[in-house]
Amino acid sequence: MNTHTQTWLTERENHDNPLTQRELEVLQEFKLGKSIKEVSESLNISTNTVCSHCKNLYKKLGVNSRQKAIIVSRKFLKPEFQYS
Repeated sequence: MNTHTQTWLTERENHDNPLTQRELEVLQEFKLGKSIKEVSESLNISTNTVCSHCKNLYKKLGVNSRQKAIIVSRKFLKPEFQYS
């Protein structure tokens, strides 16, 4: 885990949900193995919007790929924040 991720997690320990509901939904779709196009169709949003949510997720989690975002979310997000 990088320093950015550690800081982000520490800052959010006592806060409400660290990710938006939509970011959690996008992350859940990625956990299911869906592509950006499939996520956009499933959530009825544009592929550009999905990409925007991805960028936000990556920044908040301190990662640079979907796979890493899924791993970090499974390991470090509190269970109530894991959208399963």
